[in-house]
Amino acid sequence: MNGNIEVAQAGIGRLQTDKELTAVLDAAEGKKRVRTLEAQGESALTYIDPEHALGHTLKCYGRIKVDHAKMESQFHSPKDAEGKIIDGLQVYFQDDKGDVHADRAFIKYEEADGKLAPVRVVLEGNVKIVNKVAKAKGDPALTQQYILADRVDFIPGTKEMIFKAEKGRRVLLYDKYNNIEVSAPSLKLIRDQAATKETLQGIGGVRLNFVEGELDQLRRRFLLDKKP
Repeated sequence: MNGNIEVAQAGIGRLQTDKELTAVLDAAEGKKRVRTLEAQGESALTYIDPEHALGHTLKCYGRIKVDHAKMESQFHSPKDAEGKIIDGLQVYFQDDKGDVHADRAFIKYEEADGKLAPVRVVLEGNVKIVNKVAKAKGDPALTQQYILADRVDFIPGTKEMIFKAEKGRRVLLYDKYNNIEVSAPSLKLIRDQAATKETLQGIGGVRLNFVEGELDQLRRRFLLDKKP
């Protein structure tokens, strides 16, 4: 299939691409079903959480594969001739709570009560996050947290996010408005179901201030002086 393609699948979402989409079918109980969908080039997968009516969009500029047999989706950023991720073309995940850029993304699904739903989202490689949070308790206004990590695991059911760094590196979190600096091997962030309260837990050797060079790492990846 070629050009302006849109495929909607319950529990997975709406896949859109203006490039080529390849579908592999298999037969079960006398019916043909889609086994895999694969696209190369700019694509978008949009999922609406039916429980909270929240929309999540994942954009990919490289290869995307939806595998029904494994109940997972894979997203890979395009690489240049030297095997490096092309600048500005990382996988991009966005919802009303913030946005994430990463080299690769994986979504795992499970079936319950006859319905398919995402149960884990994993983002890997040069992960950068802008996380929208309340300025203060009872204040509806939002500020932004900036986070750098090597891997993020997001559990939709519990709203839990785990940020991890590779050996010898650290997860960096900066909240300019609330004057928060956190450097740690790993961080865990949990939102309550109403998304009005957050708990942040450091794992390993946690520091509440940056050492030389850590703020510069954030400045190279974010516009920190830009107002939220």
